[in-house]
Amino acid sequence: MEIERLNFNGRILTATSVDAHNTFEKPENVKSVDFTDFGIENNQLFIQLPPM
Repeated sequence: MEIERLNFNGRILTATSVDAHNTFEKPENVKSVDFTDFGIENNQLFIQLPPM
C-alpha cells in the first residue's frame, strides 16, 4: 500500500504548563488544536512533535 494515498489529520493537546488543568473558572487551560507538523517523504510518514 502506498502511504501517499491515505488522508491524515491530527489534533494535539496544548497548555501553558505541563501541570495545567481545566477548571470551571478556566475551561480553556488545556485545549485541543489542529496538528499539522507531519507529512510524507519517500513513502514514509514523518511527525515532528513539539517539546513538552
